[in-house]
Amino acid sequence: MKKIIKAVVSFSLAFCMLLAIPACGSSNKTNGSTKSNDITNANNQKRYVVNLTLDNYTDYFNIKTYSISNMISAYKVEFSGCVYNGIYENCVVTYECNNANGTVTEDIKLNMGGNGVSNTTGNSPKIVAITGTVTYWK
Repeated sequence: MKKIIKAVVSFSLAFCMLLAIPACGSSNKTNGSTKSNDITNANNQKRYVVNLTLDNYTDYFNIKTYSISNMISAYKVEFSGCVYNGIYENCVVTYECNNANGTVTEDIKLNMGGNGVSNTTGNSPKIVAITGTVTYWK
């Protein structure tokens, strides 16, 4: 029984070593003009920086609005960035709602993934301004 276990372990280790040998080699070919830390050139990807506006923000966010109370007009607004490899910088969404006290304006600061949540009371939350940039590579 010990011989069988030894043989299985030896075969498994040999197989793992065969898989590890090609992983040690490098398939990246660089010439003298390309730096090894220049990701944009190494992957042949172009960098895009987009300034967010009221006209284009729907291309870069998924926005969900939930009613969180049947007794009062209360809403949960969730923003999530939808660019796979995007970095959301200094993104602030300003929206307003109408409630018994008048119009309420609130800013939601989004994180680098473009995510943020806010709870508000009032009718029909509406985005009135958005600022920030989205940087991505494609």
